[in-house]
Amino acid sequence: MLNFPLSPKRKLYFTPEFVKAYKQFEPANVLEIDIATALPSLQMFDEVKQRSYSRAQLLIKCAGQPLGIKEVRLPLSAAVLAELIWEQFEGQIQTALQKLGQGPINELTSEGLSIAAEPMEKNSPFISVVLATRNKNEAIEPCLHSLLAQSYRRFEIIVVDNAPSSPVLYEFIQKNYGHEKRIRYIREDRPGLAVAHNRGLLEAKGEFIAITDDDVEVDERWLCKIRDAFALSDKVACVTGLILPLELETPAQAWLEQYGGFNRGFDKKLYDLHENHPGDPLFPFTAGRFGSGANMSFRKEVLLELGGFDPSLGAGSPGVGGDDLASFFEVVSAGHTLVYEPAAIIYHQHRRDYEALRKQVYNYGIGLTAYLTKTILDKPSRALFLARQFFRGLYHMFGASSPKNQNKKANYPLELARLEFRGMFLGPLAYWRGRKRAKKPTSLDLPESSSKTVVKDFS
Repeated sequence: MLNFPLSPKRKLYFTPEFVKAYKQFEPANVLEIDIATALPSLQMFDEVKQRSYSRAQLLIKCAGQPLGIKEVRLPLSAAVLAELIWEQFEGQIQTALQKLGQGPINELTSEGLSIAAEPMEKNSPFISVVLATRNKNEAIEPCLHSLLAQSYRRFEIIVVDNAPSSPVLYEFIQKNYGHEKRIRYIREDRPGLAVAHNRGLLEAKGEFIAITDDDVEVDERWLCKIRDAFALSDKVACVTGLILPLELETPAQAWLEQYGGFNRGFDKKLYDLHENHPGDPLFPFTAGRFGSGANMSFRKEVLLELGGFDPSLGAGSPGVGGDDLASFFEVVSAGHTLVYEPAAIIYHQHRRDYEALRKQVYNYGIGLTAYLTKTILDKPSRALFLARQFFRGLYHMFGASSPKNQNKKANYPLELARLEFRGMFLGPLAYWRGRKRAKKPTSLDLPESSSKTVVKDFS
C-alpha cells in the first residue's frame, strides 16, 4: 500500500475557517416524505433517535418515486410542509402523476394524494445480492434487516467475509440468521473488495447480481426498481441507483455530500455509446457520473464475459478504489447500456469524523487515477485520446463550476482538495504495483483455500 502522512504534525485543517464551520454546523434529521399519503407534522424532537434537531433534510417521494431534496427548519406543520413541497416540486409532481396514469392537480394539501403504490411483483427474475464485509457482526445487522424486508421476493443474500481474522461474523450469522434460507455465508481468504465481489459473482445463482456495502440501509423497493431498470432492454447490463446519507450529524458527513457524495440526481438516465451518449467529450472516462459501488447491479453473464472486477483496484488493494468506476467503464465501452435509476434508493452511513474523511478523499484520488491507468494499460490507444482531452480533464477535476465541484460551498476545506490531488498523483504507481502483485489483471479463478463456505480454523 502507498502511505501518506494523513496526520501531519501541522494540523493544517485547524484553521479559523475550519473551526468556525464546525461551530456553526447544525445536524439535520434525515427523513422521507411520500406525498402519496397524508403528510406529517415535523417536530424538533425525534422519538426514534431520542434527540432534537433544528433542521431536517427531506427526501420527497411520490408513490415511492424520489422527486428531490428539501431542507426545512423545524418544527413545521403539515400544512406548511405541503406548501413548501408544492412550491419547489410542482413540475416534478405533475410529471410523476402523469407516469402513474393520474390527472394533474392544482395544489398539494396536508392530506396528500391518496395514490395506491405500484404492484410489487411483475416478472420476477432471481437476483443475487452480494454483501462483502470483514470481521463484522452486529454492525451489518441494519443492512441485513433492510435487505430481508424487500418487497421483492425472489432473491438471495451472499455475505462474503473477506480475509477474516476471526469467526465472529460466521458465528453471528449462524446464531441470528441460521434459519434464513435466503442468506448464504461465504468465506473468501484472499483480501480485497474486488476479490470478494468476484467470489460473490461466481457463487451467485441469480440472473442479476446486486452489490451493496455493509454500512447501508436499502429502500424496501430497491430490488423491484433494479428489476424494472433491467427490463427496459436486453442491452441494459448495469444499473446504478440513488445513494443518500443515512445521517447528517457532523460537518464531515456534510462535506462528503459537498465533495460529490454519491447522489447522481433524481432523473432516470441511460448511458451508452450511441443514442444515449451524453455529448460529453470525456465520456465514458468520467465514470463517476454513473454511480457508485455501494449501489450497483449487473447482468451476471455480461459481468462474467468482461472478467469481473479488477483485483488491482478497490479497497484492500494498492489501488484502494476505482473498481466500481472500471466496471462501469467496461460495461459502456463494450457496447452495453448502463441505467441510473434514482428510485433504487439506499442510505449510506457516511464517516462521522474528519480524519476518516481525509483518508477517504485521499483514497478517492488514488482510485480515480488508478482506474484511468487501467484503461490505458488495457488499451494503450486510449492514451492519445486522454492526452487530447487533458485540459478538459483539468477543468472537470478542478474547475469551480464543473459538475464535480459545483456543490462545494465556501466552508469546504481546501485541504481536502489538496489531499485528493496528492492521491491522484500516486494512483498510477498504485495500480502498477497492484497489477504486478496480481497474477493477471482480472482473476476469477478460485484457489482451493478460498472455496470454503464455513469457518473451520482461524488460528
